Amino acid sequence: MGSIDVCLVEVSKLLPIEDHSKKRSLNIEKKIKTEKVWSKPIVVEKNHMLVLDGHHRFSFAKREGLKKIPAVLVDYSDIDIRSLRKEISFTKDDVVKNALQEKIYPYKTVKHDLNFRLPEIHFRLEELL
Repeated sequence: MGSIDVCLVEVSKLLPIEDHSKKRSLNIEKKIKTEKVWSKPIVVEKNHMLVLDGHHRFSFAKREGLKKIPAVLVDYSDIDIRSLRKEISFTKDDVVKNALQEKIYPYKTVKHDLNFRLPEIHFRLEELL
């Protein structure tokens, strides 16, 4: 993958694919509110706007009423996936279908193996309202 572009995406258009840890989300919320800065983009599948990585930050954005959040948009065909649960198997098509039907997987089920490193960013919270 070439250069990693970060863009602002509308929170209302994003679809989660799996649940998240409420405790971890609150810890991330505390960090972001203390620093008043969003420092890591989420990863979004660009055709259906699925949150592939960053569900805790996405949850915080929804609770805070943020309008936009920083994201890296990816083509799902460029990403490898695997299940973190032996009892649950799926394909990328399954992930998309379930998300579009608002059927999310349990926390820590779908693992996306990103072939790039997320860039460090610096967006003030007021820029995201």
